[in-house]
Amino acid sequence: MRYSIPQEMATARRRRGAPKRRAIRAAAVLGLQRVDILKGLDARTLREIADQCNWTRYKRNQYVIRRDGADRDVYFVIAGMVRVSAEAGRGRQIILRDVPAGELFGEHSAIDGRAHMADVFAVRESLLASMPPEAFRAILANHASVREHVLRRLSGSVRELADRLIDLGAQRVQSRVWLELLRLARLAGVQANASRIERAPTHREIASHVGTSREEVTRELSRLGRKGLLERAGRALVLRDVAALEQLVAESRPEQQPDQEIAAVESSGFAGVRSRRERRAILVADAFDAVAMMERDEERAYAQLLDHNKIVRNAIANYRGREIKTIGDAFLVTFRSAFDAVECALAIQRAFTEYNADKDVTDRILLRIGIHLGDILVTSNDVFGEGVNIVSRIQPLAEPGGICVSEAVFMQVRKKFELKVERVEGVDLKLKNIATAPDVYHLNLS
Repeated sequence: MRYSIPQEMATARRRRGAPKRRAIRAAAVLGLQRVDILKGLDARTLREIADQCNWTRYKRNQYVIRRDGADRDVYFVIAGMVRVSAEAGRGRQIILRDVPAGELFGEHSAIDGRAHMADVFAVRESLLASMPPEAFRAILANHASVREHVLRRLSGSVRELADRLIDLGAQRVQSRVWLELLRLARLAGVQANASRIERAPTHREIASHVGTSREEVTRELSRLGRKGLLERAGRALVLRDVAALEQLVAESRPEQQPDQEIAAVESSGFAGVRSRRERRAILVADAFDAVAMMERDEERAYAQLLDHNKIVRNAIANYRGREIKTIGDAFLVTFRSAFDAVECALAIQRAFTEYNADKDVTDRILLRIGIHLGDILVTSNDVFGEGVNIVSRIQPLAEPGGICVSEAVFMQVRKKFELKVERVEGVDLKLKNIATAPDVYHLNLS
């Protein structure tokens, strides 16, 4: 039996459902904006791509791809992280790479139609968007910017794999274990020459990263423990003397000078990627309440965010910044000096003051900017370490339209700018592995 719905009730239902559908579409577009190879595509194109994707949430340790499966789809990691690993015989696994949010995997099989080279599973709960290979190849054919990103990515993969092969072939097992411990320590943060690695990987996981057996890893960690360099603390692994471990690595390479770069690994890449420690000013800028703007009017908000990106990038170029990454409407940028970073931040906020002058309150874009000066681990396309952790917690403390800086930045620029500066009181940054949180100062632009 079919029931008729009164016209006014049907209209009301449509009205209630429309905002929800717009919000879902907006969330899909924002999710795809976080994918590195899709940056620069307009909202309409991103919506078309989103419509071709299957959106799936995977639980921790759930397999996404099996090496011998028929799946040839391309996957975009919207949230979480997945791991690419392969069988190495005798029950061993080799971890090829960890793929974080904003990256993709499966592109090789989508391009050549051959079977996947490895298995992929979720390291933690993850949201993935997948599309058929035909759709992915059509995007490559129609969008030069995406094609350029993919070509650079494939070229980088070849170089990184070559670096890894050289390191695995030239380094002794001991050295490879030391390098992996240094990688983990730097990602966790080094304070007073020590590092606490929370939720330390198992011996088998370390072995999979460095291409050896679990027994070899166990023996080497025990030996470091007897030397007083390493100790267990519950589920954490504490590296008590980072400098001593770096010295062991340097001494294991007699052909190199001790002050040369020590191989390290970026969290989103292959083992063996070369990196270096540098002191840099790090700036994070984020548009305030961008999701609400997108939900109110998707087309207008996207046009405004394109203006936002243009203003920020012009300032970065003018003040010699290096744009490391963008995640939706957020920028992570490094500078050679705190002075350049603060000048860039001031230029950005002044440009947005002019931009917002003739706009309604709901159409204004307000940025919150945080700046810190500290040591970071620099790779070819990313940065890691304690300095990044600190600035990511400073930035949300800024008022919309404002700038917050750490004490290290304040001490460098206090005599160079005529600005009213206020110490942010009652701040607890709650920084993991950092014994003393830095003071934070708000730069008064008025």
